[in-house]
Amino acid sequence: MLTIRNLRPIVAALVATMAMLTLSACAPGNTVRLLYAPPDASILPMPNAPRVAVVMFEDKRSTMQIGERRDGSSFVASAPVADWVARNLADELTRQGLQVSYATTLDHARTGNPDFIVTGIVNDVTLREVKTTDFTSQMSLGITLSGRKGRIFSETLSSSQSRQVIPAPDVAEKLLSDTLREVIQPAARKISSAVQ
Repeated sequence: MLTIRNLRPIVAALVATMAMLTLSACAPGNTVRLLYAPPDASILPMPNAPRVAVVMFEDKRSTMQIGERRDGSSFVASAPVADWVARNLADELTRQGLQVSYATTLDHARTGNPDFIVTGIVNDVTLREVKTTDFTSQMSLGITLSGRKGRIFSETLSSSQSRQVIPAPDVAEKLLSDTLREVIQPAARKISSAVQ
């Protein structure tokens, strides 16, 4: 027969289970969506803006994972990191008022006869969950701008961030997007200045 005394352990176990499920629902999963806001459709290229082709970056990392959870499991990207980085650089250059195209290969970029071509290398993208409320990220990219007469500049750009957060499912992707933005925005401004 069930009594109040017998129900207490059952109720306590149910409450503990619900609390664990709630916390795990707030924690980020191992798959991280690669996000970054595309340019507003109302942004138009400046009159006589140079034509710039951005080529999908080369991924020089030795692993396909992008980091580690505190339990030792891996963070994995929802899409190719090199494509994510290059497309976001192209979007940022569009925000600068340039005429931008995106190509998956250098040969494909050259067929459009652009004024300038941007290529790059992904050297590092690392996301770490130190604690449930503590995350770090770092990123390092090599970017090269070339014109019709050859290379204009090559530069390595990097950023790292650490953040203490309230557990939520999108914590990892927001941190990674912010870290990318810190690298991409200065790169886009430098490219825009060089081609104008």
